[in-house]
Amino acid sequence: NCPFPVLILQDDDDLFHHIDIDEIKKIIIDYFKAGYERVNLVEEDVPTITRITLSHSLIKTTGQSSGVLIPTWIVYFTTPYIEENFLLPAVLCINAVDGTRIDPLYE
Repeated sequence: NCPFPVLILQDDDDLFHHIDIDEIKKIIIDYFKAGYERVNLVEEDVPTITRITLSHSLIKTTGQSSGVLIPTWIVYFTTPYIEENFLLPAVLCINAVDGTRIDPLYE
């Protein structure tokens, strides 16, 4: 029992079509560049992408008890700090329809 009504997408729906892997690679690089330009990053701390998967995110509709499933590119990455401290890999979630970032903790 899902607490949210689920939207079923048809082949002709705009949300059914997603950004392809080549375009998403460019978007990922842009997100990493923007995020790491603000800090003094040494080469040893550069993130390493370990996996990219196409999945989905359930995005709650503002002010509603319903939500919508959005195709989502999930980028798993690690850094030397993450590995040295035995932490789980970090993730970057990107809306596969429009390329915007999805925050998995607040959406």
